[in-house]
Amino acid sequence: MSSRGRWVRAAAVTALFALLIGRFLAVTTANRLWSASIGLSSPHAEIANLRFALLFTAFTLSLLWCIGHLYFIYRAVGSIHVPRRLGNLEILEELPRSYLAVGLVTLGVILAAVLSRDAGSWWYARTLSLASGAPDITEPVLGRELSYYLFRLPWQRTVHSFVTVACGTMLAVTLGLYTLMGAMRWSGRKLRVNDLARVHVAVLLAAFALALFWGYRLEPAEYVAGIPSVPYDSVLTDIRLPVARLLSSLALVVLGASLLWVWTSRIAPIVASWSLLAGVSLVGHFIVPGFAGTVRQPTELQVESLAEAQRQFVRTAFGPISWDTLLVSASIPQTGDLTQKSDRLMGAPVWDSFALQTTLKRATDQSSSFRYADPQLDAYPGPDGSLVPVFVATREMSLDMTRFGDIELSWQDVHAGRYTHASGVVAIHAAAIGGLGTPEFVPDLMHPDSTIGELKELDLTDPELIFAPGIGEFAVVPASDEAKGIVARGFWQRLALAWVLQSPRLAISSVASTTSVVWERDVAKRLSRAAPFAEFSKPRPVISHGRVFWVSNGYVKSELFPFSIRVDWHGEQVRYLRAGMIGVVDARSGETAVYLAPDADLLSVTWARLAPDIVRSPDRLPKFVLQHLQYPEELFAIQVELLREIDFGGDQRGALTARVSRKVEPFWWFGRGLADPLPRQRLSAAVEWGEPPILAGLVEGSMVDGKAVLGIVRFDSRSGIPGPSQLVQQFARVRSVENSIAGPIKIALVDDEVLLVQSSYSSPSDDAVVRLTDVILAWGAVVERGGTLEAAVERVGQAQLRSRGIAGTQWTEARMWFERMDRARRDGDWEAFGKAYEALKAILDGGQKQFR
Repeated sequence: MSSRGRWVRAAAVTALFALLIGRFLAVTTANRLWSASIGLSSPHAEIANLRFALLFTAFTLSLLWCIGHLYFIYRAVGSIHVPRRLGNLEILEELPRSYLAVGLVTLGVILAAVLSRDAGSWWYARTLSLASGAPDITEPVLGRELSYYLFRLPWQRTVHSFVTVACGTMLAVTLGLYTLMGAMRWSGRKLRVNDLARVHVAVLLAAFALALFWGYRLEPAEYVAGIPSVPYDSVLTDIRLPVARLLSSLALVVLGASLLWVWTSRIAPIVASWSLLAGVSLVGHFIVPGFAGTVRQPTELQVESLAEAQRQFVRTAFGPISWDTLLVSASIPQTGDLTQKSDRLMGAPVWDSFALQTTLKRATDQSSSFRYADPQLDAYPGPDGSLVPVFVATREMSLDMTRFGDIELSWQDVHAGRYTHASGVVAIHAAAIGGLGTPEFVPDLMHPDSTIGELKELDLTDPELIFAPGIGEFAVVPASDEAKGIVARGFWQRLALAWVLQSPRLAISSVASTTSVVWERDVAKRLSRAAPFAEFSKPRPVISHGRVFWVSNGYVKSELFPFSIRVDWHGEQVRYLRAGMIGVVDARSGETAVYLAPDADLLSVTWARLAPDIVRSPDRLPKFVLQHLQYPEELFAIQVELLREIDFGGDQRGALTARVSRKVEPFWWFGRGLADPLPRQRLSAAVEWGEPPILAGLVEGSMVDGKAVLGIVRFDSRSGIPGPSQLVQQFARVRSVENSIAGPIKIALVDDEVLLVQSSYSSPSDDAVVRLTDVILAWGAVVERGGTLEAAVERVGQAQLRSRGIAGTQWTEARMWFERMDRARRDGDWEAFGKAYEALKAILDGGQKQFR
């Protein structure tokens, strides 16, 4: 290569390294500036330093490990000859040892980089391993505490995986290089191994056997923790755990046999011991457990103590059940009862979010880049202190819609102009209906009962939503603005921001010197970055003191937890999930705070103790946030699904698990509960079983004094209460408008009776504003409708027998008792069959007397 070519190559390599190092320094600087803008520079710096230390340590150890073994190979191999052809003549040319040294060093650096590439992410497990958990619940198989599985086992698995992969990789590379270089070769039927190569391979085999021994020692705890996922039954205790202990003993035997190869050239002990370990591992891990699980009866597989432990530990992993009630309803409610209990329905919402969203969409300019987000149900206190259910919808900005409208957007428009953020909030009374069936708007949340018929945004002190869900672009605001931005001082800081945000204009001093850069404006991402050990859900708006605040639930998770059930969450497999943190972001200033929930779980409390500068005490939680906390929706959905697999109640009153046949979407409701007489916001989900679908249970989540309360109402199978899926067609027949759009069927408990409610709306193609046409109620055997909830309740109370023949209500009641009678016959429950028969006979006899 010419001198000029060498200079070009050196310049290219230098430029490449400069780009890599420059990118690293730019990202580090930008992250440091962002952390300082939200007041978390110190704890974030500690996390960054830990990440770097782990990455540096892992790379250094990997480099020493790889280079050390490759150097031994270099010393063991005398010379390497490369075949070359000159015409028809083949000659062997000796490869210079300097070339061999450079190649092996390069290979060692590459292997070290690959082995340590994920070491920066180990900070989570390493930090938890330093936590000292107080004595807590112990699992019944190994007698270990929960803190071991949450804090120490993840780090042990991380280090073990690194060591095992490093040993296995180096063993494979070493065998390949020795074979390639001729230090290990077959001569006839005998393996010929260079003495130095034999010693080297023997040491690597011993190291790999030691890593396997460590893994087999961890295997029992991994079984209990759910990795790998195996049933908690007698196969676990009788076969899998003893096999793991046997394999750990065999690994020590293999370790001794491998070291024996250092002093003797006989390869038979090596082959025999490793073959034995591989065979026992294959048979013990797959064949024997599979065969035992097949031949054993279900009663032989089930271990009652393990089943009870699973019920207990699942409640710990995904949230406890606060109350569990069984309702036995042997008779249909009297129609007049609902009228007498109508006060229990005060403030019950009649509107659905999708209908209000359509109304808001039609009330705004369709070509505008600003629209209203989905309204979210909340409750605000009136002047007398009573809570009023209100839907709150904030404006949001859509740059995609703007670009779709062929509007050319400049840098100034997107980052410093009118398209940087939206502004405005609207509130809608959830229970009020206008004269034409239109929604009623609340102009002032200090008086949520005072409504008007036209759309009017709330009069806020700061209606600007500079920070909001879904905002991906950064914004540039005046340096004097209260928004928490990054003020770049100096050329390097401006260059770092321009590099990271891919905006060269930020490097211009005239732009950056007089402004601050508002970065990470998406609320959930902002909170997750502020507290990187938690993941925050979609935020909801809370209005207080004339400002908009975003409140979000912060989730902590773990893939290891004893006797739990593996669930899918955000593309991950987790066995522990709790919403133990609360994130709050000021929509105007971007001030960000993370608080520990008042009823935080063990993992959340541990993180609050490890990072006190990031997670604040629940005592500092603002009162207005505490008043507007809502039950975590994502956790609730998982809890409801778990009812399909395990009896959360832990009693003998009849689990919902075996009979669940279909999933019903959760819904928000405002009103009284069975175990809580105060009206409050509740997240509920019906559980159905059978065909036709019968209501088997109701799961309800609410917040009481800032603490999450989850309850289950179970309905006796003989009650025969129709589920929402069964009533869809019946509700459709009683609507006053044929082409109306129906909302979801919701369930409310009025004392210990079940009321099903559905709202229907005029077709979106009929009117510019969606109108509520009917509120349909199902109360026992009575299904009635009205223009308002009060009117529907009144019609239910006025339902009576017709003067001639058997009324339609009676036919509904008779059909219900017939279905109960038929189901009792199939189940062999002759007592229930007799009761249903007598009730059906009384109804039919009463109708015949009226006819005569």
